[in-house]
Amino acid sequence: MASLLQALAHGTRWVWLAMLVCVSVCPWPSRCEECVRYDDQYQQGACKCRLSSDPKLGLDLTPLRNMFSTPKEGLEDNVYVWGPCGDVLNFGGDCTAQARAAACQGPTFGKPPTWNSLGIESSAVFTVNLTGTDLVTTITYSNGTEGRTSEFKLICNEDSNGTFDFVGEHPTKHYNFIVTSRDVCLVAVPTTGGNGGGGLSAGSIILILVISLAVVYLVAGGLYQKLARGATGWEIVPNRDMWMTVPELVTDGMAFILSPCRAPFKGRGKMSYENL
Repeated sequence: MASLLQALAHGTRWVWLAMLVCVSVCPWPSRCEECVRYDDQYQQGACKCRLSSDPKLGLDLTPLRNMFSTPKEGLEDNVYVWGPCGDVLNFGGDCTAQARAAACQGPTFGKPPTWNSLGIESSAVFTVNLTGTDLVTTITYSNGTEGRTSEFKLICNEDSNGTFDFVGEHPTKHYNFIVTSRDVCLVAVPTTGGNGGGGLSAGSIILILVISLAVVYLVAGGLYQKLARGATGWEIVPNRDMWMTVPELVTDGMAFILSPCRAPFKGRGKMSYENL
């Protein structure tokens, strides 16, 4: 009886692997696209991305921290941990905070504590597969212990609190997982910030400051002219006489730049040398 159950379990594993292969090829009429990673002021890592076709939508995997996959009897003797933000616990080996491992493989209790990294968070590549109303996101990691890599299929399910299952190792040193959770569904994300955009540029900030100062100057100066000097009409404009000469000064400046040796200054007669 035990042998039969184990055979069935092995068969289930191969069914899952076949499903993963089918999903990976993104058959028509599916729509696959890259989800571009970005950092923000709160989290640097590989747990957030924006859709390349619609930067207002993306994934935020911040709630998924240190998910554990328990061993399946007769199939697997290891424990797996996934921390998409690169914050897996300090298990030792290649799975430490300094190593920034996104996924780790470790022994069950009572075995020697040997932990292997299945890929670092900075190597993450996101691909989103939209098929009708279904959403499946694939994240791949590389540069793990002795060349280990891993692949995570994230299945959006609004009714799931989160499940994390190890599917199998295929090919060798490539580990496949399935995560089902409401936290892997598309959400609204900021369209600027991080490596997806730096917010306001220096030029924009300077322009805003100049406009703000101009408004303060006009309002405060106008109130002073009105209340302190009793000005009316155009006289309310602060430093009105100075601003009235600006067009003439600009004209003289342009004339000097374009023909400095020939053009006289307006209203000041011809340019000449003083007699000795």
